Amino acid sequence: VQATRHGFFEVRAAAVRSLGCVALPDNEEVADALVEALEDDVWRVREAAALALSHLACGPPPGIDSAAQDNQHASSAPASPTRANASATAVDLVPRILDRFSKQ
Repeated sequence: VQATRHGFFEVRAAAVRSLGCVALPDNEEVADALVEALEDDVWRVREAAALALSHLACGPPPGIDSAAQDNQHASSAPASPTRANASATAVDLVPRILDRFSKQ
């Protein structure tokens, strides 16, 4: 999360993309950092933030995390978020985004 505020936009964009891939939907610190990144001065960071938020809200497209799903079937770890159960996360993220931009 700290790298999302780095001085170099390449580092910020990479950090934001990474968070979108590995963060859990209920991680409020990550969600707040991604919403904040939507206001970055550099369009690449904003684009990465929008994509990361969509991953957080919707989960990866079907088949993208098949290796992770295979590993989860072999263990007792809980399944990753899917499109079927992601709407609660999306419902939580949308007001944060709207609130952030309404304060401008």
